[in-house]
Amino acid sequence: MPGMKSASPEALSGIKVGLTKGGFPFQKLSQDHPSITLVIIKDDLDGIGKLLKGDIDALATNRLTGQYQIQKHGAQGIVPVAWTLASKEIAIALRKEIRPC
Repeated sequence: MPGMKSASPEALSGIKVGLTKGGFPFQKLSQDHPSITLVIIKDDLDGIGKLLKGDIDALATNRLTGQYQIQKHGAQGIVPVAWTLASKEIAIALRKEIRPC
């Protein structure tokens, strides 16, 4: 992706990372990377605002959701990073009478 920077959890040591409390990024970063300063945000839009104002240095969110919010609200000066925090398989349950395609 053009403009994407390379980063790692170690590179985030000592900086303020915004994320929603209780979500997967919060659980993963608080357990695996205690040197990262976590700042609780209300939602992605709140995080983008705090990022633009300098209240946080980074925003941990779902890649597609973050990109959508940045484009939707025309946020300038935010660059996604190439590092993925973690991946998680998610399944959907269907009622018995519903047949998937």
